[in-house]
Amino acid sequence: MEQGWIMLLLLTIGTQLTLCWAGEPHSYVHGSIIQGIFAGEIRTRRTTYHVDKTEVYFRQPQAFHSVIYSEDDLVIDPFR
Repeated sequence: MEQGWIMLLLLTIGTQLTLCWAGEPHSYVHGSIIQGIFAGEIRTRRTTYHVDKTEVYFRQPQAFHSVIYSEDDLVIDPFR
């Protein structure tokens, strides 16, 4: 099977959705689509990616609508 998103709708409540990644066991996508923009998380075997709207990070409108970052890039050390 070709690697890519399979839109296997596992749960739909309002704008909440859960999908799985084809060829990647134990992976999933969970989030919301609000005004046509996805916000949520993409979890793979190796890492988790977070997808947020740009308005969470920027006051001015941007040329892009989402910020995607890996959980591996977060600095969670409370003593830094």
